[in-house]
Amino acid sequence: MHDWSDLYDHPSAEPIGLDSVPVIDLNDPNLIYKIGKACEESGVFLIRNHGIEPELLNRFGSQIHRLIIRTAGGSQAQGGQD
Repeated sequence: MHDWSDLYDHPSAEPIGLDSVPVIDLNDPNLIYKIGKACEESGVFLIRNHGIEPELLNRFGSQIHRLIIRTAGGSQAQGGQD
């Protein structure tokens, strides 16, 4: 479900547009600079070459999805009030 290995085509921490998310390679010799730049410019980033198995990422994504669905369902049941 959430195998993000196809995101490796993003070469740097420099976003192309307002809706793009920088991708940081943990093997990059300019890692600290690129993380800082990504935090300053967009506030978020993706990490590649982190060594986390795709299956674990998929399980994590599934659990996040379940949490969001459960939270949204509970919010709707209460009339949309938190």
